[in-house]
Amino acid sequence: MKTLALVLLVLSVAEPLAAQSVEKQLVAARDTVWRAYFHNDTALLRRYIPPAAATAEGSKEMRWNTRSDIMDGARGFANSKARLIDVKFSDSQFSIAGHSALLRSNYAVIVESGGRRDTTRGRATELFVRQGSTWVNPYWQLEQGAVGAAREIPLPDTLGANFAIGDTAKMAGNYRTFDPKRRVWQMIGSSSDGGEIQPGLTWSDGRSRYAIQRNHGVLSRIRYVSIEADSFLWRSDVSTDGGKTWLLDAGTMEARRIAK
Repeated sequence: MKTLALVLLVLSVAEPLAAQSVEKQLVAARDTVWRAYFHNDTALLRRYIPPAAATAEGSKEMRWNTRSDIMDGARGFANSKARLIDVKFSDSQFSIAGHSALLRSNYAVIVESGGRRDTTRGRATELFVRQGSTWVNPYWQLEQGAVGAAREIPLPDTLGANFAIGDTAKMAGNYRTFDPKRRVWQMIGSSSDGGEIQPGLTWSDGRSRYAIQRNHGVLSRIRYVSIEADSFLWRSDVSTDGGKTWLLDAGTMEARRIAK
């Protein structure tokens, strides 16, 4: 019995350790491919990117590329005299099945050109396939500035009627008033994208809070969940056909209090 228990314990510990090892290999492969591209390291690119590789890039209109296009892009970056300062990843999510793995993460690429530094952010979905001891990268999709790319945005420490979120890309604000007869909050606002955010409603069921509003023909249903004294989670589904179909979790946010 003791021997059996020991074997079961070893197996239970070995499986998580093996998964951690694979994740480290995938992170290393991802880092190698990205840095090889910006350093125009054709030997590494040919090793990690197979001949039949394809990529899709763009948030609104997808653009397909082949391995030849990838090589041309790396060469073009090198010829531009721009310099990679760093590439950073966050919120990495792994889905591993046999010899294949899907890795989704937020990325931030910092480059310098002419003495000026610029940062490009977005969401990456990358497919890796194990060939021998190497995880090759036959496909990826990059969505620059995509929904789901986490960013740290300082917010006013207030739960008052006026509430705004701002960053370098856009500014949005809204105003809320409470309707005691209907027991709901009425909400109206505007954004730097232009136009008015049409009146919406917010309410609570005692555990979570909800909001629904329309902006530029897009209908949003929003949930505030896991509400604590210093944090909450925010999730938004969107519909462009009046609520007939929905894109779930089109936007997510984790908010936490950083000061009082």
